[in-house]
Amino acid sequence: EVGEREEENKKKENGGSEDMSWTSFLCDPLRIIKKDSREGKAIGTLLEEVKKSSGIDIRILNQRHPLSPGAALLRVWSIQPTSAIIILDRSIGEGSCLHFNLGTEALSTVPLRFWERLSAVYGDKRYNAVTSPGAVLEGLLSCLLTALQKGRFRTIRQPPLKMSESPLAAAA
Repeated sequence: EVGEREEENKKKENGGSEDMSWTSFLCDPLRIIKKDSREGKAIGTLLEEVKKSSGIDIRILNQRHPLSPGAALLRVWSIQPTSAIIILDRSIGEGSCLHFNLGTEALSTVPLRFWERLSAVYGDKRYNAVTSPGAVLEGLLSCLLTALQKGRFRTIRQPPLKMSESPLAAAA
């Protein structure tokens, strides 16, 4: 009975959609990042490693506005002191495709300036045009984990543009 109620609440929170890709760390209404894919598994592993090394509990929303559960999901994934919610939205016209909602401890562990750099580098429109969402998130999390392990939050190297990862390259 409790399980049924939780499932019913999840459906309401997701706008009634049952076919949304949902895990405890990823909401992907676009169904682009599959939980059992190489990228999905790598993202899950990186999230666990970030949590172990820093205590930051990261959740990811991959959306394309206006077709998103955005606000409803953020109420469910309320910002706790140790939480960081990453929003990857490729429909935004200008600016970065990446946005963060950060708890106080996440901000004290990782400086705001570093989060801003992550957004500028991994949310870059050109990079996102030729890189899959899974590869963008995997690169971002790998960069964050390396910075946490080394205790250095100064520079972020620009990731290479890999045409083979691009949905556009597959169509060409």
